[in-house]
Amino acid sequence: MRRYLHDRFGVRGLAKESALPIPLPPDAGGFSKIATSVMSATVSVVINLVLIIIYMIMLLCIRGQIRIFILKLVRPNYRNETRDVISRSARVVQRYLQGLFFVIACLWIMYTIGFSLVGIHNALFFAILCGLLEVVPFVGNITGSTLTSIMALSQGGGMGMVLGVLGTYALIQFIQFYIITPMVMREQVNIHPIFTILILVAGELVWGIPGMILAIPALGIAKIVCDHVEALHPFGYLIGHHRKRKERGWTGKIAGRKTV
Repeated sequence: MRRYLHDRFGVRGLAKESALPIPLPPDAGGFSKIATSVMSATVSVVINLVLIIIYMIMLLCIRGQIRIFILKLVRPNYRNETRDVISRSARVVQRYLQGLFFVIACLWIMYTIGFSLVGIHNALFFAILCGLLEVVPFVGNITGSTLTSIMALSQGGGMGMVLGVLGTYALIQFIQFYIITPMVMREQVNIHPIFTILILVAGELVWGIPGMILAIPALGIAKIVCDHVEALHPFGYLIGHHRKRKERGWTGKIAGRKTV
């Protein structure tokens, strides 16, 4: 038809073809989508961490007022025990945060070395990002490994680099869970693993990522309260049984001295 029109009337069909949109390759916007997803996830995590820091600073500014408020709620004959519960709760949170920061610092070093050996560009940045994501249990592990694997693909590393990233991540996670974390946080929070999972799910439903970050220290404080309230002793025992080997040995020595 176009040849007939060209031969009969001199109409050129090629002019119309040039006006048609040129089809783009299917993977033309792939890197932009990957970069957008990585940046959005990173910004979301950073915003949540900043909000948590702000909330913690605000609570620390009124910690004295909160302490007096709690003491006024209890009867005068229970105030000494309440002071003991408050001091122990503060120590639990402080030790938990100290142990967590130490674990994150160790992860920064190991991730930097591992990602550099694999060949990831900007290995230090991704090491810091994966270390900070460890603040969110379980979800942070999956998110960190996924983002690093996507960046490995975007850099043209192929499946070999992705497998290297996953292998590095698995090795570091093994070292963290079975060597570093038990040594650092062995005496910080004594909670059964099943209740750790349940409180993380509950924290995520209530407050999202900040709820997951604050869930474990909150449950540790709740366990201390349960251990000091006679009616709640079974719940404290169920959340996490504390083995008092040193205390039993010390009381046994004292009892032996008294009997002598």
